[in-house]
Amino acid sequence: RGLRSPLVDATVAGDGSCLLDDEGHTIIASEVYQTDDGPDLIRIPPGAELPCCPATGKPVRPNVLMFNDYGINLDRNERQEREFRRFESTLPRECRLVIVEIGAGHAVPTIRMRSEETAHRFPSSVLIRINLDDDEFPRALRRQGIALPLGALEALELLRNAVEAKRSHHGPNQSKKKSRKTKKK
Repeated sequence: RGLRSPLVDATVAGDGSCLLDDEGHTIIASEVYQTDDGPDLIRIPPGAELPCCPATGKPVRPNVLMFNDYGINLDRNERQEREFRRFESTLPRECRLVIVEIGAGHAVPTIRMRSEETAHRFPSSVLIRINLDDDEFPRALRRQGIALPLGALEALELLRNAVEAKRSHHGPNQSKKKSRKTKKK
């Protein structure tokens, strides 16, 4: 299909901030993987300015779990998971939750499974799935699902425009109940 750059063996620094080679030197991917559709923008092109840690000046990496990434520091992820579960536990089961999922496909289904699990737990919720390739829903979620087979930016702009149109029609803080006149006693 395309030309793939060679892989470099690396481990993740103890603080999760960067990739280290066998000798402990900081490394980062610097080749572009050319696909039939153009460059894979997940990799950093040669000569690009890399994000650096303000404290150490060393290149940083996203705080996401990569394949075979056994050295990642999961402390932050575990705190976020606890906070998310705590927040979720405060919501009534019947709340009208909107779940927006962007680019979660079948190759790494973690986020997709979380979105579907959350939608199942909250039957009045709506799951908006933004994905060019994998926008389908399981049968049990088809009533709750809105598929947007678009790129992320285009879909988010579409959603923003829809929300703004709704607000301008109903007012920023009005619902149908609030907009009804109440009788004075």
